[in-house]
Amino acid sequence: MTAPDIQQFMTNAPWAFPLIVVLAIWSIAWQIVGLWTAARNGHKAWFAVFLLVRTLGILEMLYLSSQRRSRGRS
Repeated sequence: MTAPDIQQFMTNAPWAFPLIVVLAIWSIAWQIVGLWTAARNGHKAWFAVFLLVRTLGILEMLYLSSQRRSRGRS
């Protein structure tokens, strides 16, 4: 996409920018929690995955859910 294409899209879809901002904040928040939990638990591989892969928080939510379930069993 060129700059004029992006400007035209933003003019025709004014909802796009706020949606992008909300998704970015959502993703960053989940990524911080996932990184912090993986580091605290010593899971270096998970930490690297969270640092390198952007999934809008989905992977982080799955990881945190699995950690809560395993913590409840111990």
